[in-house]
Amino acid sequence: MIHRFALALLALTFTTSCKEGSSATFVAPAVIDLGIVEPNVNIPFLFDIANTGTGTLQISDSSTSCSCVVTAHKAFDLEAGARQSISGALRSDWKPGPHKQQIAFKINERSRKVALVDINYETRRLLSFTPDRMILTAAQLREQQTSFDVRFSVDRNAGDLQGVEISSPVDFLEIVRPTWSGAEGSFTVKVQPDKLPSGEIDFNLACRVKLNDRWIEKPYTIGGRLRDDVKAKPGVLVITSMETGKAVSIAVHPSGALKDCSVSWKSPTAQVVMEPKIEGDKIVVTPVSLANAKVYEYGFISVTGMTSRASSLIVPVYLAIPEGNNALPR
Repeated sequence: MIHRFALALLALTFTTSCKEGSSATFVAPAVIDLGIVEPNVNIPFLFDIANTGTGTLQISDSSTSCSCVVTAHKAFDLEAGARQSISGALRSDWKPGPHKQQIAFKINERSRKVALVDINYETRRLLSFTPDRMILTAAQLREQQTSFDVRFSVDRNAGDLQGVEISSPVDFLEIVRPTWSGAEGSFTVKVQPDKLPSGEIDFNLACRVKLNDRWIEKPYTIGGRLRDDVKAKPGVLVITSMETGKAVSIAVHPSGALKDCSVSWKSPTAQVVMEPKIEGDKIVVTPVSLANAKVYEYGFISVTGMTSRASSLIVPVYLAIPEGNNALPR
C-alpha cells in the first residue's frame, strides 16, 4: 500500500522570482504523516508539489535526512500551474516511538532557498508471527512435508482484525486464504513440488492486516535451500558497494545449465532496478537504479527454461550499503 498525500490545507508555500518579472510559487504538504507503522519495514509514499505562480519553477535537487529514496528527477522544471507527483520509500526505524525525517527540495540552482517537507511516523510492534520466519529444507520436502502453518496476532490494545491480505512473489509457494477471529489468525503455506527451483531462497511474503480502518504492513520471511540440481556462486548476492551501470557476475554450475534459458529480475521495491543477462555459464547483473539505504531486502534473480530436473534457479539479492556511500545516487 502506498500512502498518498495530495496538497493539503496545511501546506508549505513560498514564492521565488523568475525571468521577465514573473514569479513561481512552490506549494507542497508541510507534513507527511505516515501514522503508526511496524519497525524496520519499507513504507512507500506519494505526494504532489505544485507551482501556483506565473513563472517556471526550477527544482535543482532533492535530498533526505533518512534512509529513504525520493524518485524525483535530479533536476526538473515545473511550469506555471503544473503539478508533479513525488514518490519515495522510507525504511522505518527499529526504535519504538515517534520519528521525524525531512525531504529537502532546492529551489533554483543559483538560489539558496530550500523547501523542507517533514515526514512523521510512529513505530510500534502491532503484528507478530509464529514461527517468526520459516526455513524450508530439502529433507522436509523429501519426506512429503509440503504444508506449513503460520499463526499471527496483533496487539490486543490495537483492536480486532478487520481484514488480512497475504501474497507470495513466487509460483512454487501457494498461500491458502487466511482465517482470523478477534486479534488472532493463521494461514497455510503450501509448497508446489513440481515447481521447486534450485538454489537458495530468501524473500518476503507480502502481508498486511487492517486495524481501526487502517492497513498495517509487515513482511514474512521464508528462507532455505530446496535442491542442488544447479548451483549459483554466490548463492545469495549481497551487494556492499556498487555503482549504477557497474556489473557483477554470478557463476552457475554445472556447465551448460544456462543454455537456452531466460533470466529476469523481480522486486517489490520499485526504486531498485537490476538488469540481468546470461553470458555463457554466468549471470551478469547490472544495476540501473539503486536506493539510498543502509540495508534493504530487494528481490531475486530468476532463471527459467532449464532442462535439468530443476526447471528454474533463484538467486536472492540484498543491498547492504553504508549510508553516505558516494557511489549511490542521491
